[in-house]
Amino acid sequence: KLHLWCISEGEEDKEEKHFLNFSLMALISLLEVSIYFLCFSFLFGYFLISKKPHRSFLTNWPFLGMLPGLLVEIPRVYDYATELLEAS
Repeated sequence: KLHLWCISEGEEDKEEKHFLNFSLMALISLLEVSIYFLCFSFLFGYFLISKKPHRSFLTNWPFLGMLPGLLVEIPRVYDYATELLEAS
């Protein structure tokens, strides 16, 4: 192997193992993020977009606020606004 700097074989093996360990950790992290995203997507679809009778109130989620409830009601925004006004 031709190198521009002098590295002994032992140091090169350590660097290669370190790179492989880092790559494996990055791959595991990517896998975890993918699993979390799929679980969140499934739960979001199941609880918020499922075909249930529409409620006349919005749920206030901890980090998202009332945005998910409003996004679900976009196709019938005028009917939903009318229902909210009638209920108040």
